[in-house]
Amino acid sequence: MHEKDRVGYTINHHTLSAARDTPDENRALILRGKFIRAALNRLAVTPFALLVIFLDLITQIVILWIYSFDIDQNRNNNSGSPNGFNLSLSSRALLYLSFGWVIFREGTQIYSSSFWAYVSDPSNIIDIIQICLVSFTIATLHASFQQDTLLYLLICCIGISWARLIFIFSNIIYSVKVFVSALVSITRKLVPFLFVTAIIIMAFAHMYYAAGPPSGIKCPYGSEPALNDDKYVEGGWTCELSDSYFKSFTMLFNGEFAFFDKVSGVSSTLSIIFACVIGIILLNILIAVVNDSFVKVEGNSENAFWLGRLRFVNELTDIKKFLESLFPCWNQSKSEQKKNELDRLKMIASNSASLQGKPSRHKFSCWDDRNADEWKHSQNCYELLDWYDGGDSDKPAFYIRLFAFFQVAQWSEILPPSEGFRKVIAGVQRRENIDSRILGISAWGFSLLVFVTVCALTPIIFFLGLASCGVLWPAELKEAVFFGPLEPKQVQVQKNDITDMEAKLLKMEKSLTEFKTAMESFKTTTESSVTDQKEILALLRAVTVSLESHSKH
Repeated sequence: MHEKDRVGYTINHHTLSAARDTPDENRALILRGKFIRAALNRLAVTPFALLVIFLDLITQIVILWIYSFDIDQNRNNNSGSPNGFNLSLSSRALLYLSFGWVIFREGTQIYSSSFWAYVSDPSNIIDIIQICLVSFTIATLHASFQQDTLLYLLICCIGISWARLIFIFSNIIYSVKVFVSALVSITRKLVPFLFVTAIIIMAFAHMYYAAGPPSGIKCPYGSEPALNDDKYVEGGWTCELSDSYFKSFTMLFNGEFAFFDKVSGVSSTLSIIFACVIGIILLNILIAVVNDSFVKVEGNSENAFWLGRLRFVNELTDIKKFLESLFPCWNQSKSEQKKNELDRLKMIASNSASLQGKPSRHKFSCWDDRNADEWKHSQNCYELLDWYDGGDSDKPAFYIRLFAFFQVAQWSEILPPSEGFRKVIAGVQRRENIDSRILGISAWGFSLLVFVTVCALTPIIFFLGLASCGVLWPAELKEAVFFGPLEPKQVQVQKNDITDMEAKLLKMEKSLTEFKTAMESFKTTTESSVTDQKEILALLRAVTVSLESHSKH
């Protein structure tokens, strides 16, 4: 199906809904297909999808800014205020609007997902926690709370807002999603390890407390003065169970084990055992578990990205239906819906170029012999490729070559300017060289001018795209940011292995050819040597016969 429809245009909402509701194993197989991945990529960069994505991102940045900068600054300036957080009217309005959007988006996710699918996604758990914390924050704006409560609330809000920003980026960028999903999976696998490790550390904390401080240090009781810092570091922390807990857990993370500077009786023995168990056994087990788990969960992380993209596309349909119910003027009439469906079916029946998507870009400096017929729908691009490869097409005009090159060439050919780019500018085919020195210098100068112009325009285009919620971004930038790979990672690895094997075979074939040539040369040399030796032997025999005949006479 992907060969006939490379952009997934023929897929409809009912198919995507059915794929979302399919059991996990079957859905994983479906999401490995190029056809549905191409459709999800295309639907994720429609103007409405980009608007929702950027609203998610902007509202979260607003919430993060308020918690990390605005509230914190006001708290410092009004530390004596008994009413808690103090926000300006503009900050309150932004917080209310952002909070309303977050609740709306969470509602659409709950509506379009099953209960288990919703609660099993860690990003939704973060969303619910943030909604609760923002609700509590809004309550503090209208009531009085203890300063410690506000401090803990602010710390939690800052941490959760940054964590949710990571999850939002993971829903947009494929590589971030793979890493975050792998991190979540590894964390789940480490729960038993962390549980056992915590029990072991608590056991050592109680043993340190029971052993007490080394000789020379007395624990303060009653009205006795507290231990100074030196005495506390030397072992006074074992006087209090809470300090023993804290020190035992800090030794796990910083690796600075106590009572190693000198013999301190039973405390030194406990530290040696603690170092062996924690510093050698458990930490090496942790490294092995993380390495093994990351390799295993990487494939599942790829599936998690496509599952999230599938749910997002279905959420977009539900949001459209909700908006159409609120604003009937946006709703299409049945005749318009029927007309659009007929147009779609006509395009499918005609198998038009729109279903094939944009052909792959070419690499001009290292020609890969791709079929130029892919670009036949664009006459200028086809003529450029056919002429550059030495075909029957005439050399296009300069401005046609330039604009067609920007459409068909890979970006690595443009930034920085490549040899192929200079040849196109100079009007030279790929098998020829730029013989004219003036023409070569002109091609260099013009290609550098294009390079500087593109570099100058890139930030402007980027910020214009941000201002337009990504609508004004070029298709290549949208693909680089929002698209996921059509090929599953295992297939890509297999293809890379096949490519490596082919390269090795070619290298071996080349070596065998060289060896065969060397052997043939050696054979020729040997045969020549044998011929020379035979000639020498024949000459010697002739000389011998001549001498014998002389001796007889």
